[in-house]
Amino acid sequence: MTPEKPFWFSVDPNAFLSDRLVDSMTALELGAVFRLLCRQWIDGVLPLEKDKLKRLARLTELEIETCFEVIDQFFPPTPDGKHRANVYAHTKREEVMCKMNAKKLQSAKANSVRWGKPIAVKTKQSISGDSYWENIPVE
Repeated sequence: MTPEKPFWFSVDPNAFLSDRLVDSMTALELGAVFRLLCRQWIDGVLPLEKDKLKRLARLTELEIETCFEVIDQFFPPTPDGKHRANVYAHTKREEVMCKMNAKKLQSAKANSVRWGKPIAVKTKQSISGDSYWENIPVE
């Protein structure tokens, strides 16, 4: 069984577009960043390697060189140095995943009461399975 993933995320246009980094992006950079933001929401984290980011963002070799400085700022390496992620998006995704897990557990408990037999439910407090972001302040 594949783990459930949150299927949508909200965007506050005022907050997003008023960010200094976003406001200074070119159309190419903005498109690449938004596509990578969507991939992070689906997958939890992004790869660290520039070549993989290039493919995920659908950029050419020349375009990734042009955009990489902005991508690097928007999606810094995780504290363990194995992935990249936007801290704000990661935090919001964690909140959604915890709510989804709570609903799943609540349903399992209700089914257990109704049908009179325990139901095993696997839940995770963190989609990343570790404490990447516990000590990182969100700006």
